[in-house]
Amino acid sequence: MKLIPILLMLHTACAGKFALKGPTLTVTLREPEDPNVEPSTTSSFASIDSLSPNLAWSIRSTEPPLPGILPSLQGIMANMSYNYQRFRRGPSEVDLVVKFGSFLGGRGDVQINPSYWIKEKVGLLRVQLGGGQGKGKGCFVMAQLSNRKPNQVVEFVKGSYRLTFPFNAIRAVEVAPTYNVNGGTGSCLISGESGSGRTAALLNLNTMNPTLSVVHMLDDNNIISPEISIYTAKILYKWDCKLGQSGNIKTTVDPTSAIEVSWTDETNNGK
Repeated sequence: MKLIPILLMLHTACAGKFALKGPTLTVTLREPEDPNVEPSTTSSFASIDSLSPNLAWSIRSTEPPLPGILPSLQGIMANMSYNYQRFRRGPSEVDLVVKFGSFLGGRGDVQINPSYWIKEKVGLLRVQLGGGQGKGKGCFVMAQLSNRKPNQVVEFVKGSYRLTFPFNAIRAVEVAPTYNVNGGTGSCLISGESGSGRTAALLNLNTMNPTLSVVHMLDDNNIISPEISIYTAKILYKWDCKLGQSGNIKTTVDPTSAIEVSWTDETNNGK
């Protein structure tokens, strides 16, 4: 946990240029418990393992950090997470996000995202071209590299293309294919967004479990998203409830097996 004081010192020294978010606590309760996990000797509500606690901190630049030296550098963000189940003795994962702007004449960004899983000793590197806020918003290509397999550096490649329409009923359609190099399999996510931006339909075409879901924003604090498996016809009911300005509760109901509830509480500037 030695990185926490470093994040706080950096935030204090560079106040105004950087914003600190966290700690963000997420706990998840699944009832009934996963049958593949040995039951705890204590009740599910008293066991830390059953709650799967996760703590996260992040610090990001609020303006270009090096305008005089590197003007193309638009932003930088560092994240650290601690997951009790993954690694109890220290941080589970650290990562860095570096974003450069003005790619291909202002049509997108270049984003570099290295991360490291401490217990597993796995390093990942994601490189994304495009996907900025300019003319190419929503269109990008991405590749993930890792050291998991010595003879296979690239794990997957992904692309996305977004079309916008001047209609009230439908505002945009996005197609995002992915190819998994490890398994030699492909998938494609097709989504459509309503003109109001409150409703979206998602068709996830993958070889293992293709699904169809509808995401609808009831109001500013509540989002529902039922999902049906095209392969098994299983239906999941999902509800995301925002709690003020600093947290949310996510509920997933599987009528055939379990209910999963995740509560996230956020703080800013370390308070």
